[in-house]
Amino acid sequence: MIIGVDPRLSPELLMALAGMGHGDVAAIVDRNFPAGSLGPPVVRLVGCSTPEALEAVVSAIPVDIDDLPSAMLMAAPRGEVEVHAECRAVLRRAGVADEHVVGLKRHDFYDYARSAVVIVQTGESRPYGNATIRKGVL
Repeated sequence: MIIGVDPRLSPELLMALAGMGHGDVAAIVDRNFPAGSLGPPVVRLVGCSTPEALEAVVSAIPVDIDDLPSAMLMAAPRGEVEVHAECRAVLRRAGVADEHVVGLKRHDFYDYARSAVVIVQTGESRPYGNATIRKGVL
């Protein structure tokens, strides 16, 4: 156990986050996301929802607010869903303004997630519970 580190962050995830550089992307995705087939390493946090995992990740790394967009959410076909509102609240607490968060259609989100340094697959059961964040400067 390390003092001051969110206990939801596994050793594997901490290692992946520590290896990220400025501008690198982490994807935090739901349990239905095709994480294993996209290429980046997958770290599983099955006991967390997407907002909980996002909160843990932003507790360990800064979010880039200079190179926009800072974060992306998978757009639901019929508008924003509850999980998106919770993710936006986490991002606001991390200093990310709503206008720095954009939505991507499902297949565009998949393509973007291929560029992630790590994909964090959660136990999120709500559909479209997927987000990315871009790491800022320490």
